[in-house]
Amino acid sequence: EQFRALGFEIRAGDVWIERVELQTQTHLDLDRLAKREDALGQLVRSLRELRGDDATLELLREEFSDLRGKLGDLERVGRDFGLSGPEGMRAWIDRIEQRLVPRLLSEEDSGG
Repeated sequence: EQFRALGFEIRAGDVWIERVELQTQTHLDLDRLAKREDALGQLVRSLRELRGDDATLELLREEFSDLRGKLGDLERVGRDFGLSGPEGMRAWIDRIEQRLVPRLLSEEDSGG
């Protein structure tokens, strides 16, 4: 909403913001976490291995495609979420890692 408001401040009607994409980046040292001998370290290592395995990425992409088909006429979901091939799946894994690992670490620190 702040971006749209800024557009109106610049010149009402002359600016149209159709879409804003946000990406988060964790401040955690994922290399250090990957060396841990616990479930969190294994998760980081597994995600890294998965990024390099095109065959498994393709299987995952197919599974997501099947799921997308079961959800109805949501063809745009595949494009929006980058499920078009290995590079799109790698981007998905990056987003998962950037969001999931900090949350799991936070729960671990809080005793959750």
